Amino acid sequence: MESGKRTFVLSNETERQEFRRYCNDVYLWGCEKGGIVEITKRYRPRSLSQNNYLHLLLSYFASQYGCSLEDAKYEFFKKRYNTDMFVKTRKHNGREVTYVRSSASLDKNEMRLAIDRFKNKVLEEFGLYLPDADNYAAVREAEKDIARYAEYL
Repeated sequence: MESGKRTFVLSNETERQEFRRYCNDVYLWGCEKGGIVEITKRYRPRSLSQNNYLHLLLSYFASQYGCSLEDAKYEFFKKRYNTDMFVKTRKHNGREVTYVRSSASLDKNEMRLAIDRFKNKVLEEFGLYLPDADNYAAVREAEKDIARYAEYL
């Protein structure tokens, strides 16, 4: 059996059947040859449009609040408003260490929830409306403000 990576999209019936056959083959091979098998679970990643929209919201918030884009992302979006999703702990050298999870590891549903929380909390706390993705006029105005304050972000 050749070594290498294979990817299967399990929402597709044909690929599910192929995955089952492949797993059986790998199992038999591993038992016979004593091979090592590594499996990685991946979720549907966030979409490019979600990523672009999040960047717009963070940039607009930063331009209006007067902070850096990095502060908007880490201090507000991740740590303040979405702590349960982003601020994690793990053991390292016998100590518990706190770290901030990457937004790249979120799936589409988690990203949508995180964005909605951010928008709602910013409106509640600062009275700042962050535009909906489908509100073209408001998005264009946000883009203009971001461009106006780009050197400070």
